[in-house]
Amino acid sequence: MGSRSETKFSWEPGFIDFYKSLDNVIRAQILRSANRFEQAWRSSRADNDIPIGFDFTPYEVDEPWRFIELHLGYKYRAFVMFPNGRVDAYWIHLFKKPGQKVPPREIRLAKSRAIDCWNRITGSS
Repeated sequence: MGSRSETKFSWEPGFIDFYKSLDNVIRAQILRSANRFEQAWRSSRADNDIPIGFDFTPYEVDEPWRFIELHLGYKYRAFVMFPNGRVDAYWIHLFKKPGQKVPPREIRLAKSRAIDCWNRITGSS
């Protein structure tokens, strides 16, 4: 297992599709926020080392991976999946935040996409 500094982030199809549907200004804001988070992640040794300016929530799952929900700008949120024991990470889900809490439907969709991503990268079905 490598350190966080070696983490390689990838965008999954569900994330890309939603991203491409947005206008150029919003896409630039999301890209800037995602890049800043990736840099902060690589510079940290643990979640609590990430600067306070990043609003993210780790989600507990009983899987061989974990994922976090992260604010990307004021109106958008994303889920990032981190497979256990690996140095890769996947932006799996992007959505517009309708209110203060993440709707359960978005969490279910993120989990489903994480499972699909895990199965793809491990060759499972």
